[in-house]
Amino acid sequence: MSFFFPPEVVLRATSLTTNALYYFPAGTLRHRFVVGGERSRIVDDDQAETTRALREMIESGRLSKAVPIKEGERITTRLIEQEGPISYVETTTLNNIFNEDANRSLLLNSDERNEQTRRIMDATAADADGKTRVDIERIRSVHHAIQRMIPRVKVDIPFARAIAANYPDERLESRRDFRHLLQLVRAVALLHFYQRERSQGGAVIATLADYQVAESLAHEPLGAAASGVSKGAKLYLARLREKLDPSETGTMFTSTEAEKVGKEMGGASKRTRYNQLLDLHGAGAVEQTEASRGKVPAKWKLTGLDPDAGDGVVPTLEQVIKSLADCKYAIDT
Repeated sequence: MSFFFPPEVVLRATSLTTNALYYFPAGTLRHRFVVGGERSRIVDDDQAETTRALREMIESGRLSKAVPIKEGERITTRLIEQEGPISYVETTTLNNIFNEDANRSLLLNSDERNEQTRRIMDATAADADGKTRVDIERIRSVHHAIQRMIPRVKVDIPFARAIAANYPDERLESRRDFRHLLQLVRAVALLHFYQRERSQGGAVIATLADYQVAESLAHEPLGAAASGVSKGAKLYLARLREKLDPSETGTMFTSTEAEKVGKEMGGASKRTRYNQLLDLHGAGAVEQTEASRGKVPAKWKLTGLDPDAGDGVVPTLEQVIKSLADCKYAIDT
């Protein structure tokens, strides 16, 4: 992913210790894309403390810490400050992510379909045979040039209240999820800043076309965050029901049978399918009746309950337009 970002804005940090972000030279983190490695598989209080500085930087865009230092014979306190904002990305195969980290992020699942595997292999082969090689350096240079032209300005969303009026408020997490959606709108508008009007203060003014793009990008991750079940897990549930007699609520099956169904679907790994089964369990769609014992697989049953789809979380463009048309959230001109 960092391939498309100019090198001067990318900071690669395979591992970050608890206090690492505080002690960079002043200004190092401002408007940086921080690329982490694979997320630690250790889930405990120490690990939560390690990511606290990241959460603070993502949430407020700055860090401050008072530390005691020795100056001669005296101990004095010095305030260390780091200005952001930053964007941060990391990878993981973990099924459960520390909640305080997860609700500050957009969780994106990789495409594990067979078709995508085939595309990747075909592209790799095309690059290797030397006959249809793509000019990668040119593509990279174009992306870098475009991003260097983007101004550091604010983005006004004149229809933001219309989005808020249609965003569900049943979940406390919606407070942060809604901000994620607005940030996507701002990002799309900035990418089109040449085609957008400016306010008297110089801010880029987002349009409904920007919201349409942001809606399509946010639909799946914010829907999964609201329901606790990804699109892949929902497809897995549908296939389990299809293969294991959907007419009977309480149909029993073993982990081995579930693995067989997942294998027939293709695409996702065994670990991914198991994680999806756990997601379905958490959503109440399946229930474990017996734990595994040695070589004896665990037993499960279909409950007949449908996990919250999460499809209605992100307001549609039509809903936003209707709110504007009803003059409930008129735009001042």
